[in-house]
Amino acid sequence: MSNEFYCKDVEQSLKDLQADAATGLTAVEAAARLEKYGPNKLKIAKRRSLFLRILDQFKDFLVLILIAAAIVSVAVGDGLKDAIIIIAILVVNMIIGITQENKADDALKSSKIWQALKPK
Repeated sequence: MSNEFYCKDVEQSLKDLQADAATGLTAVEAAARLEKYGPNKLKIAKRRSLFLRILDQFKDFLVLILIAAAIVSVAVGDGLKDAIIIIAILVVNMIIGITQENKADDALKSSKIWQALKPK
């Protein structure tokens, strides 16, 4: 059974799910599917620590290239000023990224969707 129901019409989805649009599932079938697949709930992940979220900001390939450029700049000799500027820009980028991530989390938590997902 394919789970790509967004690509299918209603009749094909009902056929794949072995369901009836008018009557739905029998109580026995619903109980069997609940036992087999579990409840129809999303898992709410715990918020990652600040340290891990900061590390995530530095995983991007271009950011790693800039860090390498800063290291090479210092190693060559006269590039300390350039290295400091590159690192400062990366730190500002990290702060902006963390701030945006926090705002997105806060917006989600204040939404009605989050309230519906939150365990009671």
